[in-house]
Amino acid sequence: MDRIKAFALHYRGVMIAAAVVLFFAMYFLSIHIRRPADTWFYAAFINEYNTVGKGSRIYDDFLSLDEARGKNVVFDSNYFFDLSKESDYANRYYQKLVAHIEAGTVDVMILSEDNLSGIARGGRFLDLRDERVADGLSPYKENFYYYTTDEGESIPIGIRLVGGSYRDELGYLEDVYVAVSPKCDNPQAALLFIEMLMK
Repeated sequence: MDRIKAFALHYRGVMIAAAVVLFFAMYFLSIHIRRPADTWFYAAFINEYNTVGKGSRIYDDFLSLDEARGKNVVFDSNYFFDLSKESDYANRYYQKLVAHIEAGTVDVMILSEDNLSGIARGGRFLDLRDERVADGLSPYKENFYYYTTDEGESIPIGIRLVGGSYRDELGYLEDVYVAVSPKCDNPQAALLFIEMLMK
């Protein structure tokens, strides 16, 4: 018994680290299991209090586009956090979004500037100069939001939605932005969605 206690004390750090890794692995796996395998496009709406899911104008208009017709599209507005408050980095909705980003299950995010810059601190947005989206997003360069890294590099990570026909429907009181996940499964769908939002 003493040998077991000594072993546990000696390796407790390793055991705790292994438990944390196992927890996150199971969490990411559960997200993949919960997201239907045939999901073509997944958008996360952060602090969205209007209805943007099935049956909303924005959802129906997106699915009426030729490229999206008949596809499985998810608009998830079950995210509520404010990263202007340090305490909200522990918020379960924020942790859920981080898990989705890391697991590659979210394609784009619609959010406020505070949350955009807060999430950017973890490097969790696609650089809009990435070859997968650069050409398609070039018409919107004047609306790019730039994040400055600790090394002083200025990176375009979001697009301010101005003048679009869905601005009021999205229901944000302050400026609203769209950003692309770095592990976006379907950059063409993301470009299609952003183009629709900007009209």
